[in-house]
Amino acid sequence: MRAKLFGPWTVRVPLCVCLAVVGTAAPAGAQVFESVGTRALGMGGAFVAVADDVTAVYWNPAGLAFGGLVDAALQRTSTGSPVGQGSVPAAAGGSRVSTTMFAFAIPSLGVSYLRTRFDQAAAPTAQPNDGRHNEGPGVAAVSSLAIDQVGVTLLQSLLANLVVGTTLKLARGSSGIATAAPDAALSAALDQAGQQSAGAVTRLDLDVGVLAFAGPVRVGLVGRNLRRPDFNPGDPTGAGRLQRQVRVGVAFTPGFVVNRTAASQPSLTIALDADLTRAMLPTGDERHVAAGVEQWFMGRRVGVRGGVRGNTVGALRPLATAGGTVAVRAGLAIEAQVARGRAAAGQQWSVGARVTF
Repeated sequence: MRAKLFGPWTVRVPLCVCLAVVGTAAPAGAQVFESVGTRALGMGGAFVAVADDVTAVYWNPAGLAFGGLVDAALQRTSTGSPVGQGSVPAAAGGSRVSTTMFAFAIPSLGVSYLRTRFDQAAAPTAQPNDGRHNEGPGVAAVSSLAIDQVGVTLLQSLLANLVVGTTLKLARGSSGIATAAPDAALSAALDQAGQQSAGAVTRLDLDVGVLAFAGPVRVGLVGRNLRRPDFNPGDPTGAGRLQRQVRVGVAFTPGFVVNRTAASQPSLTIALDADLTRAMLPTGDERHVAAGVEQWFMGRRVGVRGGVRGNTVGALRPLATAGGTVAVRAGLAIEAQVARGRAAAGQQWSVGARVTF
């Protein structure tokens, strides 16, 4: 952990915000948590208590306290559900998420840019009965939400073993809705959604994370999109609104010692995460639980990781993940991740590069 954290905040403010985060365990909409972070996604999304690199600005701002003196990353992630979007009709419903993230951190301060696009197709509505005959399914609703956001992450140490982090975000987004024939290919329907967009609006948002640690055990809690920004307030369906996401995690790294250099830390980490909120997707409500493991070799020049996550609401929809990191030279590493699951569990891939000193 870095020896000195970012300047003095009053203790009351972050504590009150954290208590508010715990109280937001209400249904969340439209997006799942696991859409950013090559390393995190390789562990199945079990990363809230692990977050010790620059992607902590997304996964748990408090984890930035465990990063290097200089840490930067550029990553691209694509998530789709269900598999085989080219042949699945829009009537089945589905979604895809694409993200591009750049983040840079120095001791106790992080700066990030995140470009995210959410496209989704809901199951079609039935046409009204006009008294003549049943027309069957009508049209499928498709929606798109594109957001560019810039974030600044700050840290505060409250106790010897407790850190609070906050990412303040300025976001500009546009949302659109359209309709598609229920027999249209899902990919075509989602493309159509992306072409329908209202004027862009700018919103302020806030993420808060807490990380407590004792020896090899770390426990994390994070709340995202706490202001629930709405990028299309005229849409009664709420398709343009980001909903709050709350997640808790625990990680175990046998032999971990605070303030030891990263190169001398133990090589094995085991983690478990659980959502405290729901994501309401076209394929059904989801509230995830995830487990992951990471192992480093050759003086932390090569890392491999794997994990699994599933849905605790309705169908389990398990998704298996795997990923790796290779240091191509001192301070520069290439990362990749892939995930596969059956039917509505979908598929995902992510690639990125990190520079750490």
